[in-house]
Amino acid sequence: MTRAATGVEIMTYKIAVGSGDGVVIDQHFGSGSSFYIYEISQETDETVVSEHRVFDGNGDITCTGAHDHSNIAGKIDALADCQLVLVAKIGGKAEKQLTLRHIVPLTYEGTIADALVSIKRAYKKRKFV
Repeated sequence: MTRAATGVEIMTYKIAVGSGDGVVIDQHFGSGSSFYIYEISQETDETVVSEHRVFDGNGDITCTGAHDHSNIAGKIDALADCQLVLVAKIGGKAEKQLTLRHIVPLTYEGTIADALVSIKRAYKKRKFV
C-alpha cells in the first residue's frame, strides 16, 4: 500500500513471477531461480516491473538454484513482500508454506502479459493482509 501526494491511500500489490526471460512464465517454484516483481495499482491497473530477483541454491538472492526443499523457506522469506507468486508449477509443500505466509500461489503456463490480465481482473478489489 502506498500513499499518494494527496494523502489518499492507493492500494498496490506485488506479484513475484517465475520467468527466465521476463516474457513467459516458465519457472517451477522449487527449482526456479528467476523472479520478476510486478507492482500493480488496484485503482489504475498500472503495472510496473519493480525488480528482478535471482536466487542461488540456498534461497538467497544471487544467481541460479536447483530444486531443493531446504531452499524453499529462504526463497519464501525473500519473496515475503509479495502478495502473490505466479509460476508454471509448484509442489504441495511450497504451496502450503506460501499460503501460511499469506502469499497466494498461482500457476499458469503462458505469457506474463496474458496472466496479468486475468489477475488484475480477479484482484481488482481484494484487500491483502
